[in-house]
Amino acid sequence: FTIPLKLLGVSVSPYYNENYAVVNELLDFKKLEHQQIKLKVFKGDWVAFCKEIYLSFKEFAYQKNIKFEFECPSPTIELWFDKNQMEKVLYNLFSNALKFTSTGGSVKLSITETEKEVKLELVDQGIGISKKHLSKIFNQFYQANDSNSVNGEGFGLGLTISSEIIKLHQGEITVKSKKGEGSTFTIKL
Repeated sequence: FTIPLKLLGVSVSPYYNENYAVVNELLDFKKLEHQQIKLKVFKGDWVAFCKEIYLSFKEFAYQKNIKFEFECPSPTIELWFDKNQMEKVLYNLFSNALKFTSTGGSVKLSITETEKEVKLELVDQGIGISKKHLSKIFNQFYQANDSNSVNGEGFGLGLTISSEIIKLHQGEITVKSKKGEGSTFTIKL
């Protein structure tokens, strides 16, 4: 049981949440690197889960004047997954898509289902990733240092962690991108 610092009258630096997130990201990476993360899967509604996370970013997209869409022809899709781990993946993908998409752009999440798999596709009209960086984007500590990128943010671990979590779910994550036109991240489970 923990008591929030604000309730104790302790002043919290505005950088606390950022630092806390970075430390957690580094700890997750180390756990994944040493195969210490064990999935705690349950059968849940994948559509509702993704929609909840999507909605948590809606206000930010609105403030940046980004068209933000969610599309799924099925009202529910039952899937076995670890909610805490997949939350990290979706938060990372949404954060990146919105961070690298300029005002007036768009970000769209689509979920489809076949007999064999469930596919999640996140398409943005961001700055895109050049061909020379594309093959390395899931490597640890890798950040594309193109002149149009947002430099100095993060450690280049988010996509590495996301990729490892998807692999633990027996899934696949891929990216297609073109510099200046945006990116499409696809997860197949």
